[in-house]
Amino acid sequence: MTLSKQIIFVILFFICIIAGCEKENKPVKKISKMNISDTLIANVVKNDMPLFAPAKIGILDEKHLIIYDKQGDKLFKLYNLPDIEYEFEWGVIGRGPGELRNGEVGSNSIIIDSSRVEFYNLDTGELKYFEITDKGFSYTSTRRLEYDYQLRPLYRLIKFTDNLYIGDVGWVNVGEELEPKHKYIALEPDNSNDLFRFGKYPDTELKNYDRYNRYKTVLAKKPSGEKFVAFNEHIDEGKIYDLNGNLLINMQMTKNIDDENKFRIDIQSTNKNIYAHYLNAAESTIFDEGLDYNPTIEVWNWEGDLVDKVVLDKPIHYFTVSEKYNKLYGISLLVSDQIYEYDLSSIKQN
Repeated sequence: MTLSKQIIFVILFFICIIAGCEKENKPVKKISKMNISDTLIANVVKNDMPLFAPAKIGILDEKHLIIYDKQGDKLFKLYNLPDIEYEFEWGVIGRGPGELRNGEVGSNSIIIDSSRVEFYNLDTGELKYFEITDKGFSYTSTRRLEYDYQLRPLYRLIKFTDNLYIGDVGWVNVGEELEPKHKYIALEPDNSNDLFRFGKYPDTELKNYDRYNRYKTVLAKKPSGEKFVAFNEHIDEGKIYDLNGNLLINMQMTKNIDDENKFRIDIQSTNKNIYAHYLNAAESTIFDEGLDYNPTIEVWNWEGDLVDKVVLDKPIHYFTVSEKYNKLYGISLLVSDQIYEYDLSSIKQN
């Protein structure tokens, strides 16, 4: 590690101690129950390039809608915004130049970042960067994202800057003394020393995967980069942290804990709001109800207030939100030839 990196590491370490990265004792912000205020009606966009097994949707530079289709001939389909017109498809699994490896393509390993797509290889720890062009994506560079004594791949990666990523530590099955004490880890690419860890696990008799699963979260950052939100899947609560790992807001909706069902299964965000796919049921409910499933979307602000709660009229499984156009875009595993667009102008802001 170079001298400059050592200095950065030491500074961050002491900032973490002074600011209290270990502290999870913020007063609980009680959130009152909210009824559904409206049903949003989709603008249905015909998609002439069918989706076979879509698993992720995002926005590139507010100019392109990108969909990861894990069983398509090409892995990614791009559409322009705001018209949602098909542009091109790109990405194949292989060993050649510009091709993708099996370990770096999956919902947990794809980072959609402004005008760039990044692929984190779960097997090797490599982080590959591709920039968008008129005809596809062009490979630019590779860095490593790993830490000393790492036993499992990183999951649920969030990129704050080119030199700061936060990931889910995961779990181990090789002895209680090696179990991680924290849920999250902050890393700098090409630096095997983690910057800091935070999100301390509460005292519990659960071990290994059972503990990880009980306290597993879904994450989203504020696009401007200074905060991120984590909602527990199996506990009806959420937390907002700053980029130094300090707990800012501790939101609690109910005291319910449910290891079988999930409260929130996906979250997307803008600089104004957080959009959470609220389920409060077994994840299989989505598929059991088929085309009759209508997802509930909670709308939060970054002060930890629940400001609105709406229902979407289509069986959406994955969604993303455009701050520029104030639209929500969704896709369904059950409908291969449609993309859904929702106007968010009626959403309450306070």
